[in-house]
Amino acid sequence: MKKIFCILFLIASSCFSATYVGSVSNVWPNYATDDELAALQAEFDSLLSTNGITLEFADLRYVQTNNTRFIATVTNNQTGVSFGAITNVNTIQLNTNFVDGHEVGRLQWNDDDKTIELGLGGGNVNLQVGLETVFLGLNKTGATITNGTPVYISGAQGQRVTIAPADADGAGNASRAVGIVTETITNNFAGYVTTEGVVRDLNTSAFLDGAELFISTNAGTFTTNHPAPPIDAVSIGFVRNSHITQGEIQVHPVPCFHWADMDTRYYQDYDNAILSNLTITGNVTLTNTVWDDMNLSALQLNSGGAAPELRVYTNGSLVGSGVRAVNYDSGDSAFGQIQFSHRKKRNTDTHPHIHWSTIDDRSAVTNISFRLDCFYGRIRGQLTNTYSDTITVRGTNAFYHQLSSFAGFGASNLYESSIVHFEITCLEDGGANDKLFIHDIDFHFQIDKIGSNNELPDGL
Repeated sequence: MKKIFCILFLIASSCFSATYVGSVSNVWPNYATDDELAALQAEFDSLLSTNGITLEFADLRYVQTNNTRFIATVTNNQTGVSFGAITNVNTIQLNTNFVDGHEVGRLQWNDDDKTIELGLGGGNVNLQVGLETVFLGLNKTGATITNGTPVYISGAQGQRVTIAPADADGAGNASRAVGIVTETITNNFAGYVTTEGVVRDLNTSAFLDGAELFISTNAGTFTTNHPAPPIDAVSIGFVRNSHITQGEIQVHPVPCFHWADMDTRYYQDYDNAILSNLTITGNVTLTNTVWDDMNLSALQLNSGGAAPELRVYTNGSLVGSGVRAVNYDSGDSAFGQIQFSHRKKRNTDTHPHIHWSTIDDRSAVTNISFRLDCFYGRIRGQLTNTYSDTITVRGTNAFYHQLSSFAGFGASNLYESSIVHFEITCLEDGGANDKLFIHDIDFHFQIDKIGSNNELPDGL
């Protein structure tokens, strides 16, 4: 027996619309067999009956309950409802009075949190959409991690991160805390960790509502006391409900750099805490070298022969009042000597440079030249190593502080306490007419220790 396939359509903005209760032989042109109707009936019953809608194909009736409407668009060439899927739907209105529990994969309204929620895999966790974020973490600790435990990421295995209980003095793992587990996770199994949101069904009776929780030095537990340096201070969240079985924590992990901590007392306590636990035997060697320098003011240099003079800096004159600086003319030179720091890193170059200026505009001049000559040597080595480098630089505007660098030297023969004798000579002053001033000469070098090397190291 052939029967007519009919559904009541409530359609908005569609090319086809029909509403029927009763016989519809003039509405739907297609026919279905009894078996086809039975299959359709079972499919739609499974899909819609839980929402209060019943479609009865046997007597061609559409029954609507709870003021719920099933909206779809169907024509001969367009399918809005198909087996196992609802497509091309403009809106979905959930029943905000629905309280029928949770199931894996079910999307429903949560009136307590005023949002929709989704039942996640495993059946223990429901995700409040828009209010929290979670991830799956693998427990490889060898023990069960209970619901409500603060955790950090300890590694990865099988394309999942592994997690372990966090503690404030456990080799910095508190600073890597990511959240609180929101279900009990047995060893070798994965479970959900809340990184932002609410973890429920806890015993929070030891804390007051609104209390800020920090990760404790006792692994996997909380404290309301701000941990003192050098213990890691990490705020993991706040107590939303204090209760022995239905306690809740609003999770929000933040490493603690509170403005209240940013004062002299805090940093003094922090420094004291570190120093009181620091023992040094011998030197501390740095993983990466850093730069230091030795500088001599031009006023500390000696002169002889064609010597620079002290002149009033503001006008270059030998008369009048004002602060004096060392003035160089072409051919003027001065000499000095340095001994390197005991911290100097061996087998690294020294990089000298000078600070200079003019008191009139020499910006168009390109023939300002300096030469640096040195002889040097290390302890128990001959002072016969020599170095000379000449640089020619463009002039500068009046009173501009300029820096010019010479080539590096001495990598294999400049150790700690090495001696360098040097002479700096002005070869060309660019026609500055006694208005070129050298203020300082620097010798930059690398150090690789905190403390002092032995001035007579083994092997020398």
